[in-house]
Amino acid sequence: MLKIKPSFFSKIFSPFPHNNYSCVLNDYQIEYSAVTQDSQYSFLAIKNINVHKGLVWSRVHIDFKDNQSFQLTGLNNNMAKELVLFAEKKKDYINKIIKQIEEHGEQIKIDGNWVARAKEGLFWVSEFDKNETLKSIGSYRNILELSFTKIPLAKATIKSLLLIEGFNNNPEGFKEGCNNVFIPEELARYKVFFDKIESNPLTEEQRKAIISDEDSTLVIASAGSGKTSLLVGKVNYLIEKGFATEDQILVLAFNNNAKEEIATRLKEIKIVCETHTFHSFGLKVSAKAHKKKSSLASFIESNQLYYRFIQNKIEELIKDSKQFSEIKKFFISYFIPYQDKFNFDSLGEYYKFIKSNNLITLKGEYVKSMEELEISNFLFTNGIEYNYEKKYEQKTSTSEKRQYKPDFYLPENKIYIEHLALNRDNQTPPFIDQDEYVSGVDWKRELHKKYNTVLIETFSYQKREGNLTQVLEDKLRLAGVVFKPMDQEKFLLNLNEQGYISEFAKICGPFLNLFKGKNESIDALRNRFNEDNAQDNKRILLFLDLFQELFQLYEEELKRLNEIDFHDMINEANEVILNTNCYTNFKYILVDEFQDISFGRAKLITNLQKNYPRIKLLSVGDDWQSIYRFTGADIDLMTNFKKYFGYTNQLFLTKTFRFNSSIEKVASQFIRKNSKQIDKEIKAHNISNSPNVKLFYPNKKSGKFLENIVREISLNCSKHSKVLFLGRNNHNEEGVDYRALKAIAPKLIFEFRTVHRAKGYEADYVVILDLKRARNGFPNEMVDDPIINIMLSENEAYNHAEERRLFYVALTRAKHLVYVIAHPSSPSSFFSELSKDNDYFVEKMNVFSHYKRVCPLCKTSPLTEKTSKDGRNFFGCQNWDLCLYTSAPCQLCNIGYLEKHDTYFSCDNKHCKHQAESCPKCGDGYLHQKPGEFGLFLACSNYYTNNCDFTKNLS
Repeated sequence: MLKIKPSFFSKIFSPFPHNNYSCVLNDYQIEYSAVTQDSQYSFLAIKNINVHKGLVWSRVHIDFKDNQSFQLTGLNNNMAKELVLFAEKKKDYINKIIKQIEEHGEQIKIDGNWVARAKEGLFWVSEFDKNETLKSIGSYRNILELSFTKIPLAKATIKSLLLIEGFNNNPEGFKEGCNNVFIPEELARYKVFFDKIESNPLTEEQRKAIISDEDSTLVIASAGSGKTSLLVGKVNYLIEKGFATEDQILVLAFNNNAKEEIATRLKEIKIVCETHTFHSFGLKVSAKAHKKKSSLASFIESNQLYYRFIQNKIEELIKDSKQFSEIKKFFISYFIPYQDKFNFDSLGEYYKFIKSNNLITLKGEYVKSMEELEISNFLFTNGIEYNYEKKYEQKTSTSEKRQYKPDFYLPENKIYIEHLALNRDNQTPPFIDQDEYVSGVDWKRELHKKYNTVLIETFSYQKREGNLTQVLEDKLRLAGVVFKPMDQEKFLLNLNEQGYISEFAKICGPFLNLFKGKNESIDALRNRFNEDNAQDNKRILLFLDLFQELFQLYEEELKRLNEIDFHDMINEANEVILNTNCYTNFKYILVDEFQDISFGRAKLITNLQKNYPRIKLLSVGDDWQSIYRFTGADIDLMTNFKKYFGYTNQLFLTKTFRFNSSIEKVASQFIRKNSKQIDKEIKAHNISNSPNVKLFYPNKKSGKFLENIVREISLNCSKHSKVLFLGRNNHNEEGVDYRALKAIAPKLIFEFRTVHRAKGYEADYVVILDLKRARNGFPNEMVDDPIINIMLSENEAYNHAEERRLFYVALTRAKHLVYVIAHPSSPSSFFSELSKDNDYFVEKMNVFSHYKRVCPLCKTSPLTEKTSKDGRNFFGCQNWDLCLYTSAPCQLCNIGYLEKHDTYFSCDNKHCKHQAESCPKCGDGYLHQKPGEFGLFLACSNYYTNNCDFTKNLS
């Protein structure tokens, strides 16, 4: 900027006439102000500048192209010279800007038009479009930083630049504002279209999801909310708008049923687009690239055939492998993932862990700890005969103590082995009484010394340190025990007889699927676990050595047959797409059931996007229904969708047309207990004010309860209603007598499915069978093997997270009513939760106070009603095979269980008010009548379990 005005002395001494004025030359124009004139002139409007130079002062006369002029007097000569140079420089500067604008004129026009149309709400502004426009502006962004309105430009150009400037200053705000205008405008424009596209008008949520034209749109669709209608509507809309032709739209589903449903619905409106499962699409890509269509291996086509094949290959590996010693080591010491006893705080937690694993030895016996399992299998596979928990050769039982049973006895050598739950500091696990246990160990040592019997001791810390069997071997050899190691054939025979091979196949089968699905390498996995010497890492590394051989056998078989598996379909397609320009014709990818996506499938999508960045993705799914983690589905791909698929517009379908508001309340409350999920509201179309989830607890008086339930349904339902029996596993169907049910309600339709197979299915009434607390119960309490976990996303912190989602799927299959049936002897934690928590809107049928009955010994497991061999009823711990606690029923009613209070026990049968005095000696038992030599007397109920010998006369 250059400011010019006459100097004070020039007004006195200058020979030129002058007046009071001010003149400012800025970057774009001259601003002149005098008593009679205020004007602004562009430098480009200057016709000529005449300088009349005096001895000291100059007069400058400026003429403009419009015949205007003004005169600046009283300037010193240097100032006059500077003025001329400044004006010429600015004139050149503006000409350069104009030239730049002219060079970008067409792009400015295009960008300005795009901004103007976006502001009018004529289209969706996507992140890609926004970024492409910003990239386009980048070549002339410097112009927007200038005061271009002061440059003599065409009005249209200035208008475009002003529009572009507004967008450039706040692109995020611009995008949001434009889309907020577009949504209601587009909904109004296409109202009739959306009203008639399906048999029923689409919901507003469905319409908003369809018109979202974002780079990636994630629609979180609640169960029964019409996601298929959304997908069909989206395809129709894209074609109607001219955004894509049929062959430019790829629809991907997860199974053939879903694919066929979508394809059929599209054909009904005369649309045939590329609709595939991920596998069939992968096969098509591969076939096109290699000019031939590969065949799917027959053993892949069913789970049964696949696992039979894996078992056969495992057997082949064991029979022929040069790594037999490693194989033997794995099955003896590492077959079941080890958990240190010292990591458990309570006996109940420890028992729960033990029951979640099948601790059966190669000899066919059940043992009580993983360390005992290792010792048993070590002895057996080395040809050393042993007895487990055989009574000690001398009588030791007293009125206060049971007969002593050492852990192991070797009859050929007359050696006893005791495995002691002690660490190097002679301490017990937290749930074991330290003094009592150590005292018992001392008693055993003295006993063996007294009767001169040989005792070998092993310790829990030896397992932790990884040398349990080596220490035992050294001690046995020192004692003269002869080792006769089992050969490979006999070893395999025993593995098969005790189910080890089938269990190992349950690890290898999923692991192989996940391994190929992620396109992993053995070496990369080894490197992850080579860093330390932890027990789990040793197990994983040993497994990888065996798996490498197994995988080689698997791949050789595919090669021999000249066939492929499902993973080859995806992996080969990924290779083709990544390395060629195939399949860049697609403009839109629509994915159904996105919660079930795996990394291999996700890679297929991202590779297509890399090839053609303008491809837009619409994914529909519900993380609350993510139930296929064991196949490689990774919920993180949905819950952190943006991390994998870029900028995302996340929308919801909250209105369900399947189940009523009563079922919705229970299902939503149940699934929301896990807060590490995408939270959502569900609104049921059908309102019900009565509880439509009924809990039923069968007992000995329940009779044929399924028949009673069907009678109840038949009284209230319409003809030909469907009743769906759901089980966690196939064996849950065994208790369903269809002939008897048909006799009761001949017009009802009955069907059984596992909950996994019922995904995407619905029925009028649902009966969820056999909610049992067990290893294969509901929830399934089998702990995920750490070997499989290394191929999966991180385990969710919430207990039974995926099983909870599976139960949510079960609840949400019903239109009208759900019956939830507990297992009579061991109801599951899910049933317990629904029956105990009064916030759940459920009807309880035959459910009383059973869940207050907790074992006082192991502290965590429920007590269940049992019947002894002689027909007597009693209560026993659900961990009956590990925990010995039992309790007789109330002596008065013979039904209820006596609950402990401060100084007394009371019967929990609400129809009985019997109370019993607490035992003054142990405090945990109650006094009850016992027959004696001289008549009835009072004795502690803990006489057998805790060896409390307190007695008291009735008087």
